[in-house]
Amino acid sequence: MVIDGRLKVLLSLRTFMCAFLLMIGVHRVSAQVSLTTNQTDLKTVIQRIKSKTKYRFFYDDALGKQKVNAVSISNLPIDFVLNRLFENTGISYKIIDNIIYLKKEKPAIKNRYTKSTEATYQQRKREEPAAPTLYTFNGQVQDVEGIPLIGATIMVKGSSKVRALSDLEGKFVLKSEIPNPILVISCIGFDAIEKRIENRNNQLFVLKESPYELEAVFVTALGINRSGTALNYNVKQMDGEELNKVKTTNIANALAGRMAGISVNESAAGMGGAARVVMRGPKSLAQSNQPLYVVDGIPINNRSNDDVKGGIYSIQPGAEGISDINPDDIESVSVLSGAAAAALYGSAAAQGAVMIKTKSGRVGKTLVEFSTSTQFLSPFVLPDFQNEYGNRANEMKSWGTKNTSGIGGYTPKDFFRTGVNFTNNASLTAGTERNQVYLSLGSSTVSGIIPNNDFQRYNLTFKNVFTALEDKLRLTFSFKFVRENDKNMLAQGQYFNPLTSVYLFPRGENFNAIKEFETYDAVRNINLQNWNYGDDLKMQTLIGLRTVC
Repeated sequence: MVIDGRLKVLLSLRTFMCAFLLMIGVHRVSAQVSLTTNQTDLKTVIQRIKSKTKYRFFYDDALGKQKVNAVSISNLPIDFVLNRLFENTGISYKIIDNIIYLKKEKPAIKNRYTKSTEATYQQRKREEPAAPTLYTFNGQVQDVEGIPLIGATIMVKGSSKVRALSDLEGKFVLKSEIPNPILVISCIGFDAIEKRIENRNNQLFVLKESPYELEAVFVTALGINRSGTALNYNVKQMDGEELNKVKTTNIANALAGRMAGISVNESAAGMGGAARVVMRGPKSLAQSNQPLYVVDGIPINNRSNDDVKGGIYSIQPGAEGISDINPDDIESVSVLSGAAAAALYGSAAAQGAVMIKTKSGRVGKTLVEFSTSTQFLSPFVLPDFQNEYGNRANEMKSWGTKNTSGIGGYTPKDFFRTGVNFTNNASLTAGTERNQVYLSLGSSTVSGIIPNNDFQRYNLTFKNVFTALEDKLRLTFSFKFVRENDKNMLAQGQYFNPLTSVYLFPRGENFNAIKEFETYDAVRNINLQNWNYGDDLKMQTLIGLRTVC
């Protein structure tokens, strides 16, 4: 009986708790709201409701500016109040617990042909243009190593509006009205390609790296490539293609007029002569103002015997170290001036530095190139000469009697000849991912405008670049063989400079009489010098050149 009493008590308590919870729920749902307001914005009404109840509202700021209806309600449920406020305003609501979510309903699009007859509607529908058929193409863009290219542009040729971009995996999806379009695929740093699409799915496009970089890369000390934006000093650069537009035996002459702040004076010594390169900045009166030349990170000796010396005994000049380089082997030339060059190479580059980067092998198919060039040279401007008066007998000076014809027997222009420059070059390029090879053969054969002034140069270049240890080790082997021969270059004095004698040769004499610089003396049985003018104007400099006139 005691157990039955306890069960009755437990059942009574459970019934009481259920009734209590139901009363709470009914009381919460049937919460009454009293609100009287004129037509105003939603935000103002919400503030008033929040002050009288525990409800919170969630809505867009733009929705808070919309006008709601005027109401006068006393002790009615919250949903009834909201229905009256939002009637015909397009505002809907949803109550979850104590939070009321508000949003603006989009107006339903009504058929503009609702009031028309079915026949009229069908006729107008036929008059409307049919929607074009779109074809979907998808594929992937990679480089030659199979790495996906991100951000590649894929567009239909002839249409600038139809385009797509490749994603992180190099994949793209493109829609076009053309069933078999020609797609143009391009990416920064790679050569663009064009391809007609026959299959719409899983197309693979492979782009090759472009030799022209988006950002200029300069060669600095030890042959290290640096981005132009990473340098804090001025660097000027020229690529090999621009350098070889006009062939020259000395690459220093190719810099003339193509780089700011650099003055290049071509040598008057003839073909193959040394050039004088002077950069902007402080100069020395006692030391050479020539820049330092660096080839593939290695400074080279550019000394020559082309120094200007006073007097008539100036030695015959020769070529310089930089003229030994084959211009067709050059990939780029960078010029550093001022303190930046001195900081990299010390006092040897106090007057600047010329950084030369030679060509290397490339990854891909074996490539053989051959180039040839022919140039003709002639004097551009000659001094004005008087030909009205000749010389007296056995005298050098042309202060004699007046020529009856008004024209002397000698014209300095006839002394010069037409110069010819033949340049030939053949190169072979091959390589894999780990090993690249470059081989070139070049020859330059030049005949100057001065008789008997000739220059020949033969170049053999071999360069091998090997990469190992997952690109952590890079070995470069370079071999250059040069054979050069220069003949009868002009000096600044008189003994190795025929121009003084050419210009001052007597106008009344016949130059053909001394073309043969030696004549045979039968009495003495030896060859004698064919020169009857003594040592008046140190004219002997002409002797060594008359044999080829």
